[in-house]
Amino acid sequence: MDLSQDEVKQLAKRSQKESLENKFQRVWHEEFGHLPAPVRQHRFHPTRKFRFDFAWPEWKLAVEIQGSTWQKGGHNTGYGLTADYEKLRLAQRAGWKVLPYGTSDCKDMVAVVTEVAEILCQVPEEL
Repeated sequence: MDLSQDEVKQLAKRSQKESLENKFQRVWHEEFGHLPAPVRQHRFHPTRKFRFDFAWPEWKLAVEIQGSTWQKGGHNTGYGLTADYEKLRLAQRAGWKVLPYGTSDCKDMVAVVTEVAEILCQVPEEL
């Protein structure tokens, strides 16, 4: 199977993002396994296919990891950014708090996970 250069780049970007998501999940379980575990790829909208990388639906808290921040493609195109903005607006209108993290943020995944855990612990119980 011969892949074009663009196909190889897309696979590499997906692989990087997936590894960041896997790293987030691993660090979450290692550092904060006593807290509720996030749901991966949570679909939050009833008619759109938008999903969060990680979500705590009960508290309407979500994490979005934007891999390949400094590379062209996916979320970095006009179309991708437009879709991401729409997703964020829909989420906010539905009462979600969305925490976005880029590649640079994820270099210190323990700091990212710690921040998310702190925010999760601040969410009022009545939500």
